[in-house]
Amino acid sequence: MELPIEIRAMLTPSQLRRFNELTEFEQQSFLYEISKHLVKPTTLLILTILGIHYIYLKQIGKQFKFWFTLGGLGIWYLLDLINYRKKLKNTINQLFKDIYSTTLREA
Repeated sequence: MELPIEIRAMLTPSQLRRFNELTEFEQQSFLYEISKHLVKPTTLLILTILGIHYIYLKQIGKQFKFWFTLGGLGIWYLLDLINYRKKLKNTINQLFKDIYSTTLREA
């Protein structure tokens, strides 16, 4: 199965090899799980403006800090816009590890 370009760009070479080792069903499951976490740039901007992007990244504690400091008086907001791709990549890497370890346990 061929990976979409935006997902392929976020995976390391070893993760790509592991992905190719998965069965067709496991690859489809992995792509489904990852696609749930991908977001379009417009949606990202709206989430960030509304201040709910940490919930999307499953960082609830940081979300409350963001709200209570009013986004660090705008500083957090700017940093988040700059660093979002790295945060998303880390989230996808963790998701890959979770999915891959689950498939190894089932095998």
